[in-house]
Amino acid sequence: MNLFVSVIMIGQANLLNESFTNAQFPPAGWDTLRSDTTMGNWYHYTYTGPSGPDSFQARLRVYDAADTLRTGWSTLKTINLDLTTSPGTESLFFWYRFSQASNNIGPDDTMFIDITNNDSTWSNLLKIGQGADTNVWQIANIDLSTHNSYNNARIRFHYEDQPNDSLNQWNCNFWLDSVRVTNTGGAIIIPIGQAFEDLDSNYIPDHLNSVVTVTGVVTAPPGIFSDIEAYIQDSTGGVNLFGDFNIPLDYGDSIVANGTVDQYRGKNELTNFTYSLVQQNATIPTPIDINANTLNTELYEGSLVRIKVSYIDAFIFGSNENYNAWDTLDIPFIVRIDSYTDIPGSIAPQDTFTLVGIKGQYTYSSPPNDGYQLMPRATTDFSHLYEPILYNISDVQSPGNDGVTSKYVDSLVTV
Repeated sequence: MNLFVSVIMIGQANLLNESFTNAQFPPAGWDTLRSDTTMGNWYHYTYTGPSGPDSFQARLRVYDAADTLRTGWSTLKTINLDLTTSPGTESLFFWYRFSQASNNIGPDDTMFIDITNNDSTWSNLLKIGQGADTNVWQIANIDLSTHNSYNNARIRFHYEDQPNDSLNQWNCNFWLDSVRVTNTGGAIIIPIGQAFEDLDSNYIPDHLNSVVTVTGVVTAPPGIFSDIEAYIQDSTGGVNLFGDFNIPLDYGDSIVANGTVDQYRGKNELTNFTYSLVQQNATIPTPIDINANTLNTELYEGSLVRIKVSYIDAFIFGSNENYNAWDTLDIPFIVRIDSYTDIPGSIAPQDTFTLVGIKGQYTYSSPPNDGYQLMPRATTDFSHLYEPILYNISDVQSPGNDGVTSKYVDSLVTV
C-alpha cells in the first residue's frame, strides 16, 4: 500500500466517483452499518468551508463528548467494483478531515480504510489514528494494484471507537468527500509544494526540468494575466501554468496537469503541460494573510495571498505597470497591474485598504532572490477603490470668493 498526502492520479477511467452532492444518503448501492445505537451512523452533511473539494460531505461522529466511554464501530461501504475491467493500475482517492485541530479521537480509536472481494474478509489499506487528526483537508491516494484481480470489490470506511477520557468539550466528526476509484496509467501526482521544492535554498526548484504531475484548483484562469498562463493551487502551494489551454478553464476548476518544472525570471512555472478537468466549482483556496516582509520572500509564490495596504503610490492605474506600496508596518512592496485585467483606468484607493492577489516574481537577478510582486486579478481583489464625485466642467470653472480663480483651486476633482 502506498499513501501520498495531497496526491491524485491521472485517470483513464473512473470506476467510482462519489462527491455526495445528492441528498440521498447513503448513495445508491452504498451501505451504512453500526454495532449498536450508541454509535452514530454516517450521514450526509452540507458545509461551505476553506480548501475543501465542495460543500457536500459524508460525516461520522467519532467522539461524543456526552459519552466518553462509548465502545463500538460504524461503517460506510461503497458500491461493488470490478477492478478487472480495465488494464493498468487502480487507485483509491479521497479527501478527509476532522472537526478540530487535535484531540478528535483517542489513542486507541482508529478509522480503517479496508477492501474486500467477498463482503466478508477485509484487507486493510490505511489506518487513520490520533496522530493524523487535523481539521485541515487532506487528500489521500492508495495504490490498489495488489487487488487488480478483485471483480466484486467493496471499500469501507470503518471506524472503531474505544473508551476515552474527556478529549474535547465539543463533539468531533470525521469528514469524507470526493471518493474515487480510478484506473490509471501509473503516473503519480505529487503535491505542488513538493514538485517545486527548494531544499538547498538556492532560489531554483530542485526538480528543474523534471516532468511531474500535480493537481490543483484554478485561482486565476487563462485570460486574467494572459491567454497563455493560469495559476492553480493545492494545500501545499501554487504555481503558474504557462502554455496553451485546449480545455476552457474558470475559477474553481479542479485539474490534474502533467508538465515540466521550469522557471522564468524567478517565477516557477509548469511548461509543456497537458491537463484534464477533474471537477468544476470546487472551493477556491482562501487567500493567505501575509505582510510585506513575507511578500518579499519566496514564501507562497504562486499562491493566493492577502495583505493590508496603508498606501499605494498610484492615482489612475495604468496597464502593465508596477506600483510601490506599503503595508501597515510601513514595509514597501510591489503591486503589478496587468493589462489583461479590468483594473487599468481605475482610481487607486486613497486610504488604507486590503488587497488580494497572486504572489508573483519577475527578476533579472542571479540568484533570483528579488522582484517579488503582488498581482491582483480584478477590481474585486481590492476591498475598495476610490470612487470620486463627478463634477461638470462648468462647475469646476466657476470662480470662488475672489471672483477669478476656481472655487476648487488646489482640490482633486473628477470631470
